[in-house]
Amino acid sequence: MSAQVEKIRFESFTKCFGDLLVLDNIDATVYENEFLCIVGPTGCGKTTLANLVCGLLPPTKGKVTVDGSEVDPRKHNIAFVFQEVAILPWRTVKDNIRLGLELKRFPPKEIEARVNEMIDLLGLRGFENSFPNQISGGMKQRVDIARAFCAETDLLFMDEPFCQNDEKARFYMLNLLIQLWEKKKRTIIFVTHNIEEAVYLAERIIVFTQKPTKIREEIMVNLSRPRDVSAPEFVKIRERVTELIKWW
Repeated sequence: MSAQVEKIRFESFTKCFGDLLVLDNIDATVYENEFLCIVGPTGCGKTTLANLVCGLLPPTKGKVTVDGSEVDPRKHNIAFVFQEVAILPWRTVKDNIRLGLELKRFPPKEIEARVNEMIDLLGLRGFENSFPNQISGGMKQRVDIARAFCAETDLLFMDEPFCQNDEKARFYMLNLLIQLWEKKKRTIIFVTHNIEEAVYLAERIIVFTQKPTKIREEIMVNLSRPRDVSAPEFVKIRERVTELIKWW
């Protein structure tokens, strides 16, 4: 488990849409460089939480703080990876990865060094000058992740990024993500409906209830890496999370 340095805090976090209560008094802490997964029943508000954390929606009550101050997209460096790949079709692989660094006005030499490192780490060497319509869907995902990791982020929020992958491609991306996180260390909140995926990735899992959403339970995942999905300890945690979600 990462060192217990608070990075993100949810304080009485509540969101209503009219009379519909979606998130109900969420109180939680995310620690610096932690890999946290959030799971819950379909429609429980996981994506709404993402939009709130990103500052795209205001909370009805409560707040989210980053390093002790209320979250502000203009101040805090929050990167996102969603289900749909969000890379620009008129920019090459390399230029897509460097976009965030250019916007933050990093020195050109540092941009070049960071981008080249990501290209190598994510197996994109040889495709750096290709355009999105010239590469596979899996490569596009890697470009999206490379861009997110390239900058020094306060938080990387990932919302079901691999849900459309087949099992082989999904595990390839999960292993790639873990290798990248272990090397670069970022605070990650990973939202997924796939319980096996959550146990495979997380240091800690937060289980949401159905709407109005509360935190049902927090589960520590003290398993060594790489993880074996057939190992008794893995299966025990997976079954516990499944039981909690089915209960609702």
